[in-house]
Amino acid sequence: MSKLQTTRAMVSHTGFTLVEMIIVIVVVGVIFAIGGLVLGRAFESYALTRNTTDVDWQGRVAMERMVRELRDARSATMTDLAFTANPMAQAQFIDADGNPVCFFVSGVVLWRSLNGPGSACVTAGGQPLADNIGSGGLAVRFFKKDGTDLVVPPDALAQAYFITVTLNVSEGGINETYRATVQPRGF
Repeated sequence: MSKLQTTRAMVSHTGFTLVEMIIVIVVVGVIFAIGGLVLGRAFESYALTRNTTDVDWQGRVAMERMVRELRDARSATMTDLAFTANPMAQAQFIDADGNPVCFFVSGVVLWRSLNGPGSACVTAGGQPLADNIGSGGLAVRFFKKDGTDLVVPPDALAQAYFITVTLNVSEGGINETYRATVQPRGF
């Protein structure tokens, strides 16, 4: 054997066969597919958490504002409190300082405007309190001291003792209902 032949026999050939390359490509593809599914679920979870947090924030802030102001309603009289039906789709009253206040839903937005009983609630000059108000939106109910519904306006309005406010907020498949009962200081 010549020296050249001996050198060739000692050198091993390196590289990958076609079968090895195909196996590596398949394994890497499976790893990427599993990683993609995991990342997709993580993004879905993030979006759900974001929508839940947004709905909760919108509902709690709006409800806190309405309850705080309803607590300051001046009196349960026709001049200070609007009463058209039970439940009403708006809360319209005069506060303890004599300022008119109206909470109402227009489209999917809950508004606070400066219109008191006897006038129409309008968005002009108002403040938006919450977005994504769902079906049923805002419902305001009046109750007597014994807890029964106040159903005969306007004569029975002086019997109003509690006001219950229900607010429905929804976004991205998340639907939350907030409810609070207030006994205004002036009643």
